[in-house]
Amino acid sequence: MKKLSVIFLCALSLTISAQTAKLSPVSRIFISTEKQQTAKSVSRYFPIKTVANETYVSAFIHLTEDADTTALTSLGVLLDAKFGTVRTARIPVSKVEQVSELEDVVYVETGVPVRPKMNLVRSYSNVDPIHLGTDLPQAFDGSGVIVGVVDYGFQYNHINFFNADKSALRVKRVWNQNKTGNPPEGFSMGYEYTSSADIIAAKYDGKQYDDSGHGTHVAGIAAGAHSTYYGIAREADIALVSYDLQDMSTDNVSILNGVKYIFDYATSVGKPAVVNLSLGIHTGPHDGTSTFDRLADAMQGDGRLLVGAAGNEGDWKIHYSQQFGTTSESKTCIDLSDVSDYSDYKYESWIDFWGEPNQAYTVKVAIINKSTGAILSQSSSVSALSYEDITFLPTSGASGEIYISSEKNAYNQKGNVSIAMFLNSLNSNSAVTLIIQSSQQGRIQGWTDGQSSAFTNAGLTGYVDGELGFSVGEIGGTGNNIISVGAYHSRSGSGGTQGAIAYFSSIGPTADGRLKPDITAPGYRTMSSVPDYIASDHTETYAGQTYRYAYMYGTSMSAPAVTGILALWLQANPALNPSRIRQIFSETQSADAQTGALPNNTWGYGKINAQAGILKAIQILSTEHLKALPSAIIAYPNPTEGAFKLLFTRNDTDLHVAIYAVNGQKIFDRYLGTVSERQEVDIDTDNIAAGAYIVKVNGSNAIHETFRLLVKR
Repeated sequence: MKKLSVIFLCALSLTISAQTAKLSPVSRIFISTEKQQTAKSVSRYFPIKTVANETYVSAFIHLTEDADTTALTSLGVLLDAKFGTVRTARIPVSKVEQVSELEDVVYVETGVPVRPKMNLVRSYSNVDPIHLGTDLPQAFDGSGVIVGVVDYGFQYNHINFFNADKSALRVKRVWNQNKTGNPPEGFSMGYEYTSSADIIAAKYDGKQYDDSGHGTHVAGIAAGAHSTYYGIAREADIALVSYDLQDMSTDNVSILNGVKYIFDYATSVGKPAVVNLSLGIHTGPHDGTSTFDRLADAMQGDGRLLVGAAGNEGDWKIHYSQQFGTTSESKTCIDLSDVSDYSDYKYESWIDFWGEPNQAYTVKVAIINKSTGAILSQSSSVSALSYEDITFLPTSGASGEIYISSEKNAYNQKGNVSIAMFLNSLNSNSAVTLIIQSSQQGRIQGWTDGQSSAFTNAGLTGYVDGELGFSVGEIGGTGNNIISVGAYHSRSGSGGTQGAIAYFSSIGPTADGRLKPDITAPGYRTMSSVPDYIASDHTETYAGQTYRYAYMYGTSMSAPAVTGILALWLQANPALNPSRIRQIFSETQSADAQTGALPNNTWGYGKINAQAGILKAIQILSTEHLKALPSAIIAYPNPTEGAFKLLFTRNDTDLHVAIYAVNGQKIFDRYLGTVSERQEVDIDTDNIAAGAYIVKVNGSNAIHETFRLLVKR
């Protein structure tokens, strides 16, 4: 175990200057830990990377309206994307404090590393009829749409990413953020591949850091085209942003850069786009006001959709909640998992507390005796509405370092207390306790990192236990516009019953009470493509090359199922935006005994129904796009058990509908007269026996359609 220098380990409370107050709590904890710990520990919680002998940390830099960035670049800051007055950047680690002191810098937030979160997928989500064009004016396969994936572990040239006849690679752009030498225009880092030849030759990057092929699996679900286990938008173009998970230099800052890169590419080729984020964190307010959420929300709109995994913490008590007013003090403990296999420390945790706007409260950390509740050592209290930094070094019951920082957040006016915990040891009869005090009315909420710790009452009377709700994560689950996806079982097994919610699927609502997740899709034991260096459950050979497929589970798998479905919907209606998508969910979801009354914060609006949703997407098409459809009518449902509808995409007069048996006998005839575009007409088949029939719809002008109808009883 690492020896700690006495010089640095004196318990201290830092005096915060006006300039230091321009650093977020995460940034200030980063400065403290970077000075005292090994790179192995620091990189688990902070996005650092060394390039050409200079170590950088990713950050959001908030600037004044007319800021001159010359002073930033003179300090060696590498500027990336611009989002109004916010710039994404990489700052030399030694210059973070100097950057915050610049006159034009309003605020600096260092990033936080993210964590990752087919045949049955298609059938359960009702995708197959869309591929066949059943009840639709045409078959839909994602043509003309960009499917973007920001992830790690890609095999760019997997056969799953070629077109139907395997003649052309559909991966049109790759940005490897951790390879240097050829950054995309407007960015300072990474390597961009723009030609099929270069992408195929690259094959994959970061193989040495990958043990799952997560990105290849995710992209295969959303847009794979081949094998029994092909994906959903199987003719969509693909854009990939790749990072190395074990490098830990990819964080919420560079993830946002990746989203912008894909949307910018889609704009350059004039196509709608949907981007998948099967990853997340729990540092942040969980109410849509984080910098990531606000900037990501602003990028979405007509033809620009972002889909995220809700999270895999549905069975972890990562959320703390206490209503203050009549209660003035609350205590809770932290349940810690041993992380010594991949850290310099035995126990680690990141804890984030947020109150109501302008609610004053304090937090302190104590080591207690679990049997008696006696305090063995404790920090001083940190005020949530002020800027304070404390390093707490337990003197009894545990050893290590605990960093506490606070601020009043400028965007939501909430007091925020962040705690980073690095413990060498914790006695078997000791517990880490958090003591929260507030005399003001309001609710205080907290989240652990969701990886190695949870809240618990430790069996102590009067202590608050953690809860399973409010576990949707930042990035994938909390933005106002992002489509957040939960997971259910497409197969029965040790993890649960077919069709039931997955035990791990994170639960809403958001901290501000919004419905989350938005929708659910299959996400347990999903088969999809993996790189050729990953152990597989299935292989297929083409042109002498073996390609691999494997099972995985998580909301990481359910999110790309929805991403692929939304790509099909965008092909049908390129103007869809997040609010219209939610409207479609609310009107077309699948509900059953397992979902219960909908909507709710386990299932969102319910189980996604791809075919019903695409019909609704067509119904709300603009007049221009509606008239561009090849068919003048859409008939649904087909097969039918009683009645079916005709949706007209053209105006016409003197319209007749006739139904014929297979022997040519007319068994139904109805005169409709004049119809207008978007008009729906119900056709009753209650008196028609089960079987196959031919339906003919003829008008005097534009409509002359014939289709096959199947009646079931």
